[in-house]
Amino acid sequence: MRNTYLPRTFLSALLLASSLFLHAQSGTSDGTYNFSALGAENSGGTGFRKQGDKFKVSNVFTQDRTTMYANDATPGATETVIIKAEGGTKNKTFTFKDLSLRNFGQNTTLDVFTVTLRNYYGVEIGRLTLASPQSLDVYATAISSFAFSVPFPSGGFADVSEIQIDFHYADAGIAPDEMTFNNISIANVSNAVPLPLTLVEFTARKEGTGVRVHWVTANEQNVDKHVIEHSTDGIRFAPIASFPGQKNLATGSNYSYFHAQPESGKNYYRLKEVDVDGSERSYVVRTVDFAKSAVTVSGSIHGSVVIKGLSAGPYALEIADMSGQVVLKNKIANVSGDYLLPLPATFSHGTYIISLSGNGVSLAQKILLQ
Repeated sequence: MRNTYLPRTFLSALLLASSLFLHAQSGTSDGTYNFSALGAENSGGTGFRKQGDKFKVSNVFTQDRTTMYANDATPGATETVIIKAEGGTKNKTFTFKDLSLRNFGQNTTLDVFTVTLRNYYGVEIGRLTLASPQSLDVYATAISSFAFSVPFPSGGFADVSEIQIDFHYADAGIAPDEMTFNNISIANVSNAVPLPLTLVEFTARKEGTGVRVHWVTANEQNVDKHVIEHSTDGIRFAPIASFPGQKNLATGSNYSYFHAQPESGKNYYRLKEVDVDGSERSYVVRTVDFAKSAVTVSGSIHGSVVIKGLSAGPYALEIADMSGQVVLKNKIANVSGDYLLPLPATFSHGTYIISLSGNGVSLAQKILLQ
């Protein structure tokens, strides 16, 4: 299948020539590391095969001179490729800077390309998924240029020990073996077990009209603080909470934070660790989607709350002051269209947080009551 478009002799010469500018020497401790030393022509089987002196790769590859390509010739199939640090005395972790790949014989499109990164302990520290189908052609393309939902960080991913790639072509007639892996760009190759923090879990989930962020560590050494960062575009993050870290705790800790006022639409949450020496590292991003609603809530100059766009059904409404203290609760039953909630005459003017939930609606916003 792979020589449908180009004669094998011509392709081999092309790949050999391209290796002069695509790849550095195999085995470099930092920089570009090519896939040219897999060994047997077909590494198919179970487990992993050593790749040079830095990596082990899952046995789904066939070697093609200075590149490797997936060995699955089933049209329309989804393939999973795993690249691990070789381990032992050679390598335990590295900074994943980039990965170059190409399609074998024609321009086509990927509708699935997911990169999952794990640390030495097997904990997920990053995940990249496509925001939209990604075109791929016969020239080597760096995945840092892919249209991921969360952009590939300019500095790469630190403390990586395993890279898992799941991919699928949009064209049902294209098989995984059309994908060619050219090289991996790495830095900060280390034989040391990553410290000072072992992250076991990091989650962000809806809880009522807010988001509960939870994380668990298994080991903390010289951690000054944990910072929860929030973003609405997955690019620009701002801190919203900070928790003291542990200076010497082998058993780890559980942490939790409730974000009471997420934005309508997508909310991105990221954990940042700051060490006592001032160094920082960021971990996996989690996304929580509060779908934008046609329902609107506003204050009235007549001391009431105006709700517009309701569909028939029950709702629960709460009003809290800016300190978070709930000052009024109300239930709305079988109302559609607009709804006017008069407030007690004793209600003070000022800014409040209105939370409305039920019948597929979940929103929280500030309003000014006059």
